[in-house]
Amino acid sequence: GYVLNHHTPAPEDLPKVLEHLNGDARLAVHLLGVTGARISEVCELRLRDFDASTGELHLCGKTGPRIFPLPAGIVTILEGREGAPDAYLLDLGRRARDQNVRSKLKRACKAAGVQRFTPHGLRRMVVDRMARSGVDVATAASLTGHSPEVMLRHYRQVSDEDRKKAV
Repeated sequence: GYVLNHHTPAPEDLPKVLEHLNGDARLAVHLLGVTGARISEVCELRLRDFDASTGELHLCGKTGPRIFPLPAGIVTILEGREGAPDAYLLDLGRRARDQNVRSKLKRACKAAGVQRFTPHGLRRMVVDRMARSGVDVATAASLTGHSPEVMLRHYRQVSDEDRKKAV
């Protein structure tokens, strides 16, 4: 059955897990770990949502549209994608695209020997990474598609190390 998983992975866990994924499932998890997007936003991306000229990804989720500038490595991977503008950006299967990614992520965590985390855990990881690297709250909230209050209350995971550094 379904088990609630609130584990937030450490940034160093993501590359370990990515080693055990391939194809567009790997790219989907990589995008989740870079953008902090919701799994539904990544799984429903269309070719028209990626602008190769600017390197931007147009995400549209429950809080509305937003633009996310991508790192050069991901832009390079996505640049060669061709097809109709309405075609999916990622080939994740015809049905249960998000469930396909979730199950592959679960198996990859096990194979990598890291504590299991979910796509939502990657969202929290991205928020934490931005906060720890000094990104201002308004910018982080704009990138994640939340108000600063909601982002900090629901996604920011303060660690003992964060508290020590603050003092």
